[in-house]
Amino acid sequence: MKNVTNNHRKAFEVSSGSCTYHYPYSRLRIQPSRESVIKEVHVDPGSGKQSFTYVLQSGDEGTVHIDHVLDYNHNPVHLRARVLDKLTSEARQRVERSGLSKRELIRRLGTSASQLYRILNPDGHRKSVGRVLDLLEVLECDVDLTVKEREPLPSRFSSDGVDVSLIHWMLSLTPAERLRTLQQHVNSVLRLRDEQTRR
Repeated sequence: MKNVTNNHRKAFEVSSGSCTYHYPYSRLRIQPSRESVIKEVHVDPGSGKQSFTYVLQSGDEGTVHIDHVLDYNHNPVHLRARVLDKLTSEARQRVERSGLSKRELIRRLGTSASQLYRILNPDGHRKSVGRVLDLLEVLECDVDLTVKEREPLPSRFSSDGVDVSLIHWMLSLTPAERLRTLQQHVNSVLRLRDEQTRR
């Protein structure tokens, strides 16, 4: 994910994959003003580069997660990626429990070892949903899809202004990932403090 500010449009331009999305400043809890413009924007490596933090001249800062950018832009690719992630996760678990060798899976699918790796790769989104369904069929699994009206994304902020989406994301991490994320945040704060001290 990459991010730049577009003060003319009063929005962030967020690049994810081959797409660029706009996310207006009006959606921010802490908004820039003429007196305090955005001084710095950086992608957060601790979140797997799934969020970015912006810092105002006043020193105030806020964080935006990619899910909120995609939800605002109603990106259909986001839905496909979520379905693909879920199906891939199920396929990986079923392969481990099946007792079938990789060679047998490759034979039944009529594919290659590299293609099977691509299907099972949790980070790969260049595969088709159909190929993952083919693998689940080989594993003798039925897949039921449910289509329903999407509920609106809950407010990111609690009544006292806390960004709850980041809390939910932090709770989804393992203890080791949380410690690593917090350490990266501390390092960022110390770096900003050193830069301000040198000025």
